[in-house]
Amino acid sequence: MNLNKLLVRQIQKHFGGLENVSPDMHDFLLAVTEAYDHYEKDHSMLERSIDLSSGEMIELNKELREETKKLRAAHHELKTLFENIDETFFSVDMRSNKLTQMSPSCEKTYGYRPDEFFSLPDLWRDTIHPEDKQVSEQQLQDLFIGKKVVNNYRIIHKNGSEKWIENRVIPTLDEEGVLIRIDGVTSDITERKKAEKLLIESEKKYRLVFENPFLGVALGTIDGLVMNANKAFYTLLGYTQEEIQNIHFSKFTYAPDLDKELPYLQSMANGEINDYVLEKRYVTKSNEIIWVELSLSCVKDEAQQIQFVIAVIQDITSKKHAKESLLKSEANLRNILENTDTGYILLNTKGDILSYNTIAQQMGMDEMKEKLGVGKNYVDLMIEEKKTEMRRKIGDVLTSGEQIKDEVCYPQPDNSLKWFYISMHPVFSEDRKVIGLSIAATDITSEKTLSIERDKITSDLMQRNRDLEQFAFIISHNLRSPVANIIGLINVIENSPTLNGEDRKECMNGLLLSANKLDSVIKDLSHILQVRREISEKKEPILFSELVSDIKISIGNLLQKESAVIHTDFTETDKIITLKSYLYSIFFNLISNSIKYRNGESPVITIASRKVNNKVMLTFKDNGIGIDLATQGNKIFGLYNKFHFHTEGKGIGLYMTKTQVEMLGGKITVVSSVNKGTEFQIELQE
Repeated sequence: MNLNKLLVRQIQKHFGGLENVSPDMHDFLLAVTEAYDHYEKDHSMLERSIDLSSGEMIELNKELREETKKLRAAHHELKTLFENIDETFFSVDMRSNKLTQMSPSCEKTYGYRPDEFFSLPDLWRDTIHPEDKQVSEQQLQDLFIGKKVVNNYRIIHKNGSEKWIENRVIPTLDEEGVLIRIDGVTSDITERKKAEKLLIESEKKYRLVFENPFLGVALGTIDGLVMNANKAFYTLLGYTQEEIQNIHFSKFTYAPDLDKELPYLQSMANGEINDYVLEKRYVTKSNEIIWVELSLSCVKDEAQQIQFVIAVIQDITSKKHAKESLLKSEANLRNILENTDTGYILLNTKGDILSYNTIAQQMGMDEMKEKLGVGKNYVDLMIEEKKTEMRRKIGDVLTSGEQIKDEVCYPQPDNSLKWFYISMHPVFSEDRKVIGLSIAATDITSEKTLSIERDKITSDLMQRNRDLEQFAFIISHNLRSPVANIIGLINVIENSPTLNGEDRKECMNGLLLSANKLDSVIKDLSHILQVRREISEKKEPILFSELVSDIKISIGNLLQKESAVIHTDFTETDKIITLKSYLYSIFFNLISNSIKYRNGESPVITIASRKVNNKVMLTFKDNGIGIDLATQGNKIFGLYNKFHFHTEGKGIGLYMTKTQVEMLGGKITVVSSVNKGTEFQIELQE
């Protein structure tokens, strides 16, 4: 029988024809059939040579040599193809269960060389993915009954990666139907499997989109005809599925929006764009106008010709109306914000400005000397002395979620103060998380000025009432006593005509003493009244350090005599704007008292200053004899109250100090213990 025909028949039997094999396999099988052609031709020539003469034998031998040369060349080509083809060829002798042939391409597919497969008979089975081993078991069952097997399964490559292969195996049975040999071809189909997976996922996504009840999807031509549409599409427009097919999109497009869309379609038809998205209006079958978001894309063939277009629409009518309402509300709110006396600023959690109104911008320029701007950090724009406090307040609002209300002031070039009422409110998300804060600032300078004036008037009235009480006390005690003495002595002189010279002189001395005492009291009262009149004196910047230096110079002899030491700490703040004469008097009186009421050792006086909010705190501390506050605390700042009688004094120094502090809008307190020194604390408005 002709071997070439036999081979072709076997190929048709096992592979279904050459057209069903890969290109490399196709070339390999052609090479095999060509080799058999050479073999049959040479065999036929050999048979004829038996009957030929010697001359003919020589010619025949020459032809045979040529054919042998061609056969060797064909064999070499066949071997080269066998060793370099991508598919892996293998043969197994099922009687001995041994691998008899394995092409070198197995290393590319499996990662193992042919010699490794020959030395390890179970290696091919070990490479099968654990989840796919049942495939090989089913394969063997089919082969034993002579059934050709084609199957796909996964293998584990030598490098640990996972691959997909396709096995095409042909069984050979003997005359008794026993499986004696199998021959197969293994192809790496990993990329094909990946492509199939992507295709399945793509089809799944397409199906999900097309069947989405909330998204309208339609397929159409580039000319605008609808070929097919899902239920959401034609239901939204009020049509049936039959009515929507072959309808032109212009029929349900709102006329003013048609001209807006046509340029996009023309650009797509010209190949300039592949897709576009726009908001447009459709007219339903019942003439209702709806808003949709349209996403249109084209599908092209290999020649880049548009096959069809895919339109995806989403009903945004409610969102559009809500947006319009929101814009109106925002316009109204903006109108309100721009016509109010309150400045509004919106910040994110980092303190960056998100929004503000015009009055806030003006306040920023007036008080912070900085222009507000979206994206700028609000704290960074503030004057230096306000930054720490504002940063703390913002942190408190963001952390606690509670609002903060406060009054703050900004010094003006003319040394006046501008006051603002500040309220800071947290801004919450829908799930009650703090996502920012709003700041509202209202200029309350006028109200604050009136309030301060009212408080000052009230304070003055109360102080005047206390002063009247003090004056009444002075008149009833300090003035009445010398006046009574004077009246009594005059009566004695008038009613005693025989008064001798010595008695008269004593009476006159008594009159002089009482008159001097009366004069002293009147001078004290005059000095107190003078203090209250001097409040109109112009305020000026004063340095604490310079003030103390001036006092040291003025009482230098006293400091040297008593070995007094004055320590100062004005590092935190050394400046205040106030009445210099009052502040000098306050410092002088407290320093003098600390030296006057020393405790038998060298006086040590410590003066310090610090800032608390908008106030300056001064402390005067000494190591003197102290005061028993338990018994004398309510009298310490009274007029003509003395607690120590070993030194000269009228008992008006602390009264004058307290009066001057209060006239400056401050307050004074004292902490003291007997023999442990005294500390005066003064709080002054900055």
